[in-house]
Amino acid sequence: MYIMRWYNCVQTDYHLGKRDEIMKRVLFCLLAAAMLFGCGGKPEAAPAEKRRSQASPRIDCVETDYGVCFLGKNAGIGRIIYLCPNDGSEPYVLCNKPNCRHTDENCNAYGGGALGFYDGYLYTVQDGRQLIRMAQDGTGHETVMILPNSVGGGMYYDAGDRMLYVEAANLTLPYEQQRFRFFSIDYRTGAFSELFSAFTEENHIDNTGIFQVVGSRFYGLVLIRTDAAEIERWIMEFDMETGECRKLFQTTVDSIGAVYGSTLFYFIPGEGFMEYDLNSGETEKKSLPVPDAVYAFYGEDLIYVLGSENEGDRTLYFLDRSYALVDSVTYPDRESFSFVTGDRLYFSFYIGTMSLFDAYIEKSEIGGGQITLKKLGA
Repeated sequence: MYIMRWYNCVQTDYHLGKRDEIMKRVLFCLLAAAMLFGCGGKPEAAPAEKRRSQASPRIDCVETDYGVCFLGKNAGIGRIIYLCPNDGSEPYVLCNKPNCRHTDENCNAYGGGALGFYDGYLYTVQDGRQLIRMAQDGTGHETVMILPNSVGGGMYYDAGDRMLYVEAANLTLPYEQQRFRFFSIDYRTGAFSELFSAFTEENHIDNTGIFQVVGSRFYGLVLIRTDAAEIERWIMEFDMETGECRKLFQTTVDSIGAVYGSTLFYFIPGEGFMEYDLNSGETEKKSLPVPDAVYAFYGEDLIYVLGSENEGDRTLYFLDRSYALVDSVTYPDRESFSFVTGDRLYFSFYIGTMSLFDAYIEKSEIGGGQITLKKLGA
């Protein structure tokens, strides 16, 4: 059984070209899917300062005023939108149509390959090519833009005031003509424009994945094929306003990281935590207080470190930004740590190839030594 974990996976919605070398997904991820047919009332909105506190360009999950929306899989329709409310109640399909069974395109929750949130509106992509704007309760669908026929398939990222689109290499073209392209889609106007064309024309990008958007800049792992047909793995910085592309450093692993201030933080299993100074270009290696660490996600105030599986259980360690161990929690390996908000850590439960948010941890409990994994809706 193929179970996708946030620390080591390639998701069908995320791969950009079917190369022999496909990198691991550079984000912790959720393959959310379930067949819930109940609908709930309008939940309570969270204060603005509680929302969107973790900078990560998710494609299938986004924090809104009323909770976390995620894309789940449903029979006959593909992917639909679920809402996990702020009050900890059970997730439900984001549709309030009477007698709707959520099994066709007429459902208000009909989604697609991505989710975004901007200026009080929820955005989704339908049929891989239409960017749709809607109210946060799933009503009032409006087409913002449709991808031109000249643009092939690819991947969408929520990037602040826009949707970032990365077109995959067209494998039907001769090899020398294959290349990735970057595009910007303005959430407000639908304006569609190509980014970094000089860089993508001069470099043969074999694959790419974005791990963080910070203002007008985004950071990602880019695989570049050299004239000698070798693959170089670069951590890169892209500025969507100025068009500047900057190679930061090469890596031999599928590193992901997070940028806070002028430092890029990343983790290498078995070696430790790294800090790369964006100004000086120097890297400093830090300690590794968790010997069995296999993955790390950097939040604004904590580092979440996942330990290896042990007899059906897994431990999640919480480190402060000085790499001191603050707390830990052990939970069944069938649960998958999936998403972080300002208040909570959400977990998913897998049934075959489908999953659903089903449990959470209150961040306020971290540091007290008595963390409880709570079931949603209990």
